[in-house]
Amino acid sequence: MARVMLFVDGTWLYQNMSRLLNYTEDRNYQIDFLKLPHVILSELKEQCPGTQFEFIRGYCFGAYPVKVDPQDESLSLRQRDFYLRLREEFYFHVETYPVNFKGRRIRRSDRDPGDPFHPRESQGAISLAVSAVHHCYTDACDIFIFLIGDRDYKPAIRAIRRLGRRTAIVSIQNACTPEFSTPEDRTQVADFDTIWMDEMVSSIQLVRQPHMLECQGPDHTGDRMTWTSYYPRPGQRFFCDDCRSRFEEQRESQAASYDDERDKAVEAGELTYGHVKTLKLDKGFGFITSDAGYDYFFHFSDLSQGVEYTDELLGQAVSFYIVREPTDDKAGAATEIRLEA
Repeated sequence: MARVMLFVDGTWLYQNMSRLLNYTEDRNYQIDFLKLPHVILSELKEQCPGTQFEFIRGYCFGAYPVKVDPQDESLSLRQRDFYLRLREEFYFHVETYPVNFKGRRIRRSDRDPGDPFHPRESQGAISLAVSAVHHCYTDACDIFIFLIGDRDYKPAIRAIRRLGRRTAIVSIQNACTPEFSTPEDRTQVADFDTIWMDEMVSSIQLVRQPHMLECQGPDHTGDRMTWTSYYPRPGQRFFCDDCRSRFEEQRESQAASYDDERDKAVEAGELTYGHVKTLKLDKGFGFITSDAGYDYFFHFSDLSQGVEYTDELLGQAVSFYIVREPTDDKAGAATEIRLEA
C-alpha cells in the first residue's frame, strides 16, 4: 500500500483557478477539495496498474494580502475565505502568511507603473518545500504529490526523489512551467506523467444540493424558509436574494446621500483643523481629533488628491470640512482632508 500526501501551493492555485472556467459553462464553478485527492489517485492508478494507494493528508501553504488599498479589501477577504474553507470544509492542514501591501492595490495592473513594490509571497512556498522534505525524512509517506506551477520547487522535489520517494505533479495548463510539462524535463522531478486539472474539471466540481435555510434579513417579508444552494459557515448569517438586493440598494442610496452631504459641506463650510488620531488601514477609515477636542470619522475617499492613505498619515496635522457634527455618543464626519505643515 503506497501512502500518498498532497502538497498545494495555495497562492498559485488561488490565482489560477479561474482558468478552469474555460472548461465549464457554470460561472459559479467551485472545486470540491474532498474529491480532488481521490480523483488524483484514480489518475495514478491508470499510470501504475496494480498499485494500491492510500491518501494520508492534504497540506496547503499560501500567502494573502493585508493592509491593501480599501478598494481591494473584498479581494483580500475572498482569498482569506478560500484558505478558511480549505481548513474548515475540506479538512486540509493550512498554513498562511500575510503580505503587507502598505495601502497599495493588489493587482499590479492597478498600481502605478513606476511603483517598485513587489509583494513578498515566498514564505508559503518555502514552508511547502521544507514541510515536504521533513515528511520525507520522517518516512511519513511514499508518494509526494505537488499541486504547483512554479519551477522554484524543483530543487526540493529532486531532493525528495534522491531520498528514494516517488513524486507526481498536478497543475493547470498555461499556468505551469514547461519543466513540469515537457517529458524530457519532467523526468527530473516526477515519476508519473503530469496530471492536468483542466482534464478533471467535471469530476472535481463541488455540487451543492438545494436545501432550506431561514433568511435572517431584518426586513424579510413572507416565509423566512427559502430554497438555496448556499452553505454558510458556522456563525455566518444567511440572506435570501431579495434581502441581499435590498441591502445593496440601501447601501448605494446611503453612499449617494453621503456624497451630497460632502459636496454641501465643501461649498458652505469653513476649514477646521486637527490631527489624525486613528487609522484602520485594513478597513479603509480613520478618525480625526479637531483642535477643539471633537472626533470626526473619515473614509479614505475623503482624503484630498495627493494625500496617501498609509500608516504615515497617523498623527499628521490636517485641515478638513465638517460633513456632520458630533453628538454625545457618535463621532462627526469629515471630508476634503488636507495635510497641514
